[in-house]
Amino acid sequence: MTDPYYGSFSLKKTICSLTYFIISLLVLTSQSTKAFSKSHDSLVVKMAPKWCSHGLHHQPKGGPFAVIAFCDDALGTHIGIICYAGVCEQSIDPNEEIRFEAWSLDNRMWQEKEWANDVTSIAWAPNQKSLFVSTNEIYGSGALYQIDLERRKFTQLLPENRIVSTTNPGVGYTITDISKDGTFLFYQQDTINNNNTIFKLQIKGP
Repeated sequence: MTDPYYGSFSLKKTICSLTYFIISLLVLTSQSTKAFSKSHDSLVVKMAPKWCSHGLHHQPKGGPFAVIAFCDDALGTHIGIICYAGVCEQSIDPNEEIRFEAWSLDNRMWQEKEWANDVTSIAWAPNQKSLFVSTNEIYGSGALYQIDLERRKFTQLLPENRIVSTTNPGVGYTITDISKDGTFLFYQQDTINNNNTIFKLQIKGP
């Protein structure tokens, strides 16, 4: 004959265990959802080895591009740009403007050594037309670039006084923020005595 007290105790223990399991599952799901949303909605993403997250970083608000990050530890972070959506081939929009002329369905991955090596951070322009990339001076070019995503062209924004490269780098930069209207970029110089000073740079098209 079953002991009523023991049966009641066993049932309570089972219910408590099940409740704990459900709560834990809900917490983990919530954390996972937040992490997913952050990776898709954040305009600025840290890429230095300390913060690097290996894999795809999608353009916010459902944009057609993504950055793939390769976290190579002591060798720095390397990136490539992917035209991720199905619109990645030349087309003419309702305003008769040619778009995506530099992309095709069999040519959807892009890297240039100037901006793909030793990346410290990226920033998506709110208008979805540009990507800003900052690089370190150790294995990278130590510069800050504006990348025209649809045309696959890039412009060195900093330093302003000379063209740099991986063999003749600048001081290195890290993007900290971008204004909501995309007209200003905020950054730091990667120097020992920078005192965490934040600089502001005005952005021009596209």
